[in-house]
Amino acid sequence: MLAYQNDAFLETYFAETQLRAYTDKTLVRKDEILAHLREVRNSGVAETREEIVAGVMGFGAPIFDRNERILAAVLIAAPVDRALARRAKLIELTRGAGSEMSQILGYTGLYPPPTHQPPTQGRDRNSN
Repeated sequence: MLAYQNDAFLETYFAETQLRAYTDKTLVRKDEILAHLREVRNSGVAETREEIVAGVMGFGAPIFDRNERILAAVLIAAPVDRALARRAKLIELTRGAGSEMSQILGYTGLYPPPTHQPPTQGRDRNSN
């Protein structure tokens, strides 16, 4: 859901949130997180591998309302080996579920909304 927040929200989030690692693969540097958020906006699906729980991979997609506000996200999680074997299908299903749920909530545009621009904060050298 962070990928679809504006820069002001992200600045407050990073100022007020203590980033901590759950596994050795958890992203905890601001510049890494912002780069990941840009990737999520480009693809429309967030993908994580063992960042919260060892051995688990997850795919998430945003859910928007009729005003293009992000309200929630849908997630599919699976053991890493099974998820990697079916990665393309899981991405397709996750994105499809996010799109369908958004339509139910009144969203009618392209999915995800192309008006959302990637976070820019991570582009300066002092962002970690």
